[in-house]
Amino acid sequence: MANAASKKSLKNIVMKHKPQIVGISEPKTSLSNVLCLCQGLHMDRYAGNMGDDSKIWVFWKSHDLVQVAASTSQFISLSCNAGTSTMYYLTFVYADCNPVIRPRGVPRPPLHNIWHSAYNPRAALFGWRVLHRAIPTDDQVSAFGIHLASKFSCCTTPAAEDIDHLFLSGEIASSLWRWARPLIRSSAVGPRISITLWNTLSVSNRQSAFDFISIYTVLLILWEIWKDRCAKRHDSKVKSLNGILSDIKYAINTAVQGISFKRNCSQLQLRTLLHYGFTPKFKMKRPKLVRWNPPHLGFYLNMDGASKGNPGLCGGGGCIRDSKGDIRLGFAFSYGQGDSLTTEARALCDGLRLANHHGIHISTVFSDSLVLVQSLRTNRCPSWKCTWWWREASSLLRKSSAQLHHAYRETNRVADALAVYACNTHGSSVFHNPSSLPFVCKGLAALDKAGLPSVRLL
Repeated sequence: MANAASKKSLKNIVMKHKPQIVGISEPKTSLSNVLCLCQGLHMDRYAGNMGDDSKIWVFWKSHDLVQVAASTSQFISLSCNAGTSTMYYLTFVYADCNPVIRPRGVPRPPLHNIWHSAYNPRAALFGWRVLHRAIPTDDQVSAFGIHLASKFSCCTTPAAEDIDHLFLSGEIASSLWRWARPLIRSSAVGPRISITLWNTLSVSNRQSAFDFISIYTVLLILWEIWKDRCAKRHDSKVKSLNGILSDIKYAINTAVQGISFKRNCSQLQLRTLLHYGFTPKFKMKRPKLVRWNPPHLGFYLNMDGASKGNPGLCGGGGCIRDSKGDIRLGFAFSYGQGDSLTTEARALCDGLRLANHHGIHISTVFSDSLVLVQSLRTNRCPSWKCTWWWREASSLLRKSSAQLHHAYRETNRVADALAVYACNTHGSSVFHNPSSLPFVCKGLAALDKAGLPSVRLL
């Protein structure tokens, strides 16, 4: 759609057939041109699969209910009722023919633990190669039909070079693994080096200082073993074990200096790190007493969304309370499948619509989703998946003149319980008085009304 002829041809097709929804695959146009194209097609709404870099653009009219259910680099799925009275799913697919950039295989989240800005990039890349056994040791080269006279450079006894023997049971390797044994979880050690590395990545969480150092230690050991092997074979240089250990300790201390870890270590793990001379920094949390405060004038709306799996089974809930802390209106709506951000935006829309329908003037809205609150304040939609509901929420907020504020989760417990209740019951309910609330919400509502504080760690 980069030239006038293509745009004119598309407009003629739309004018002739009058479709309810128009999808364009890889229009190669900017966002500003998309806005012009949307108006030229006499459409009011649009969505893309990847933001400003979308390869798929979809246009529809505002009177049709259309919601982005899911989107990736290759497709966008919509839940809509355009042209009918029932909801249905519509998917536009863009199949990339380039085998280099086309995503394939099974997602393996532990692989992300190899990459960190504080890690030595060469050690991280080498660890990735070890994990895939893509190292040119003599046995690996022979496996491809190139037979060489093999000699194991890292042992005094002559032997053919083997990738697992080199990195696990060679003389240098055995000494390094004995030194690092307390830093590595016992369940991670396996019979092959690729299994050992994979187990280390799978059981570790880099938000913990101990796991961060554990992963980096394994990567550095592999990298130092390979450098030592190549120096002995090609340059006839020998590096002492103490020199290798000093380099590993220096690299780890350099990496942890600029990081403040969110998860605390156990006492045993912390003693182990201090024994090795590693002094990580932890984000200190301070306690703060928080509570729900009733409004002086008008009514407060607390809303929340819940998504089990994100994306997964989701639902929204909320309650409207007066100056006495009494719940005047509550709701718990099941939304089927969706992500957390779309659920939050949809729950905000439902809460404001219910208040308007019952003639209740909302002065302030509270949400524990900081992303949603900031996006509405800056007028920037955070995700294409929630575009439709986000725009509706923004429009309803402007019409009601309500203020939107972020609330701590501890002060939003009733709304959270209603959202979870909607997910568990797979149904939608409206509650017109406190006595009709679900049992799991009555105690939380009483605590908020009494003004009892909760402890939050900041």
